[in-house]
Amino acid sequence: MDTLTNPLKAKLLRGEVALGAGSTLGGGSPGIIELLARQGFDWVLIDNQHGTWDRASTSMAFMAARAGGAIAIPRVLSSEFTAIGRLLDEGCLGVIVPMVDTPEQAEQVAQACRYPPIGQRSIGAAGALPAYGLDYMAHIDDELLVIVQIESK
Repeated sequence: MDTLTNPLKAKLLRGEVALGAGSTLGGGSPGIIELLARQGFDWVLIDNQHGTWDRASTSMAFMAARAGGAIAIPRVLSSEFTAIGRLLDEGCLGVIVPMVDTPEQAEQVAQACRYPPIGQRSIGAAGALPAYGLDYMAHIDDELLVIVQIESK
């Protein structure tokens, strides 16, 4: 792969509708994700917050979504820095972060998602490098889709 691009983010930036499907089911069933991806969805939610996905099945789900032609978007377990980084390292091109209630929390999420000097994400890309190539770290800051769920007044 020459340059990492996120077709879901590009579609949204053009003002187009992006259709997605969610899955709380997991526990070693990434085939469900590939099946959803092959139905023409632009993205598939891997629900780490309310679902039964563990680290291994989440990583497999990311691969299954790519194989089916969709972007895997996990909802992270929490807004904790390491919870976000772990999913990014596995190769997702976007995250949904729940329970963000203040501008300061939103800024912390943004910092956790971006490599220095823009952010504070630690260096690691165990699943991302094989999926997207050696130039992953040079392009992911621009291509990553970061969504926060504001769940309070």
